[in-house]
Amino acid sequence: MVLELGGENVSLREALLSVRSPIEVPDEPSPPELLPAVEPVVEKPVLAVLRTVTLSGGQTLYGLAQEHLGSGNRWPELLELNQWTEEDALRLPPGTKVKLPDN
Repeated sequence: MVLELGGENVSLREALLSVRSPIEVPDEPSPPELLPAVEPVVEKPVLAVLRTVTLSGGQTLYGLAQEHLGSGNRWPELLELNQWTEEDALRLPPGTKVKLPDN
């Protein structure tokens, strides 16, 4: 079968319908495939900064947490708030400003 399209803006669908083609022409495009569900991203709450303290010689983050936060076990909060790694914490020189959370 030879199909000749005439005119400037004839769509393939219109051309097939005009020659009464046995080809089935869908009215609507098929729906797109659905993407798999995505797990929501849960962000950690931002700790507000109340004040800073200056690290003096011999002080540790554990000691600062115990003194200012009520428990030495809260020292990881100081790492997170100050954006330090544990390796960074081992190398903090005296005079370093340490941000403390408000709670």
